[in-house]
Amino acid sequence: MNNNFFINKPVHSDFLVHWTGEDIDKEHDQKWYENPKNQSLTNQGAFNAYLERLKYILKYGLWMIESNDGEKIVVNKQSYDKPIFPRTCFTELRLSEARKHAKRFGRLGIGFKRYYLFDRLGAPMIYVQEGTESVLFPPFSKKDFDESNPACSFLKHMCPSDEKPKNYKYFDESEWRIVFSNRLDKKYYKCPDEINDEGFNDYINKAGKKPKYLLPLDKWFSFIIYPSLHVKVAAEQDTDIRNEINRIKPSLPRRQTVNCLQGTAGYEMNSKPIEIDLDACRNF
Repeated sequence: MNNNFFINKPVHSDFLVHWTGEDIDKEHDQKWYENPKNQSLTNQGAFNAYLERLKYILKYGLWMIESNDGEKIVVNKQSYDKPIFPRTCFTELRLSEARKHAKRFGRLGIGFKRYYLFDRLGAPMIYVQEGTESVLFPPFSKKDFDESNPACSFLKHMCPSDEKPKNYKYFDESEWRIVFSNRLDKKYYKCPDEINDEGFNDYINKAGKKPKYLLPLDKWFSFIIYPSLHVKVAAEQDTDIRNEINRIKPSLPRRQTVNCLQGTAGYEMNSKPIEIDLDACRNF
């Protein structure tokens, strides 16, 4: 028996998922997960809103937003105020865990291979247990928590301080982030003000908030998790959505053959994203 089969079995997923739609469910379908058949169904309001969101994500990218929730890191008997930086969040998870995350963050998942984050200086979070001793402080100190150091945005508590028993709610998210800094190459992001699209501007105004920056999708875009089978089928029929997917991931030219001696990375651009609905994820 080849023992390498067991040694090489991956512990971590090669895919990271950005979840969105918490606001959509809050407005249109707060109790979607209480369906007696344990299905993810969308009413007309959520259905339309999710299709619109997917279209604009494909067209212009993921939102980098600034959190204003006054996050703190409490460790070594000191409290550190985290400065606000625009960021985009992702989770590293098996598809079978998708429903649990969708309940908290929204039901539309946009999946990427890790290189998408590496290209944009993304990294996994550094988790610390609130109120305990940590050798990270120092080297992190009060002076590091200022508006010139985005590194502190990668620090997070493992769970809320009042969580009893400790289930490590945040730690289980296996969160990664892309945090904006001046070191981020301009080719990887754009400013919303640069976009001259009346429909998109109306969409932002309707959302009641505005992204600081946008992260366009590229060849490392790998899959879409739809909030329901209804939305998946509609997206498969939507000309705008199909055109955007084909723009990001064009088909291999008709007369060009696949060279099996070439590495797989070269074909990422021509590999269409996997498309699956949230309920189907439970089977993986």
